[in-house]
Amino acid sequence: MIVTSCAGCVCAGYSTIRSAYFLDWHEVDLSTVARTFLAMPVIGTNDVESLLEAENWFGVGREAASYAVITTGSGSAAASSSTTVW
Repeated sequence: MIVTSCAGCVCAGYSTIRSAYFLDWHEVDLSTVARTFLAMPVIGTNDVESLLEAENWFGVGREAASYAVITTGSGSAAASSSTTVW
């Protein structure tokens, strides 16, 4: 499986990028396009959510009961017991 991430609003179905301000993308189905070329399962997610998952797997989330990820852009995410809460 391949995971793509993008700064912007990614729909809950993990396929369509609703809007990516910096790329001027609106309703782009990036996962389906990538799946066509790669012949593998592809899902899409927000870049801050991807960062949060990376911390869960490899970083502070492995040992911390709860933590927050705050970036210098417009996104943020928080986790509690390895579960994304926002």
